[in-house]
Amino acid sequence: MRVLDTYSHIGFTCFPRSLEEIRCAVRRVLQSPPPIQFTEREVKLQLAEIYTDAPLPGGAHPAKVMLFSPSIALESTVFFANYVDGWQTLVICISKLISCRIYDFALGSESDKWPLYRFEVLEGGVQARHISVIKDVDRWKFYETGEPLPEEDATMYRKRRIKDRLPRSYLVELASRLGFEVGDDRFWESAAQQAVYFEDQSPNGGNIQT
Repeated sequence: MRVLDTYSHIGFTCFPRSLEEIRCAVRRVLQSPPPIQFTEREVKLQLAEIYTDAPLPGGAHPAKVMLFSPSIALESTVFFANYVDGWQTLVICISKLISCRIYDFALGSESDKWPLYRFEVLEGGVQARHISVIKDVDRWKFYETGEPLPEEDATMYRKRRIKDRLPRSYLVELASRLGFEVGDDRFWESAAQQAVYFEDQSPNGGNIQT
């Protein structure tokens, strides 16, 4: 079984930048007023350190983030958080500090109560592209903003059944076209350097201002 297939929901952000650059950006955001109390350490890459199946809803748990450079994408960094939305406020703030496009993915499953499938592009903290499919109560809904990237297959978004417009398999393929081979288990193995782990130590949880 592939690493991805062990998660009913997995959200992550891909940065075409080095681990050290993204590590410094995360640290800058967390230390910005009002600063968040956090621990930072280098650890062996273990996605289960963040969550074992799917993140808890509601964001009531302490925030955790793991950064790593995939063994087959050495000049890239993966941001993996324990929030259902992938800790979007932190991702947006990081995007403001680096000069490149970043790619955010949410790969849901129909085994989830409220399945979510999402692809988003951020540049300079601004949403340049967004497509998502979500099951809300008893209906599937499709959302789209921005122009499709050349790597996308826009014919997918015209499928009659909404839930067929953004399946997990398509998102995996799209990530591959963008240079992130997330369907390959080696992508989820760290390069020679260890992963970087941040954990919120704030008494009432961190509150990042975007």
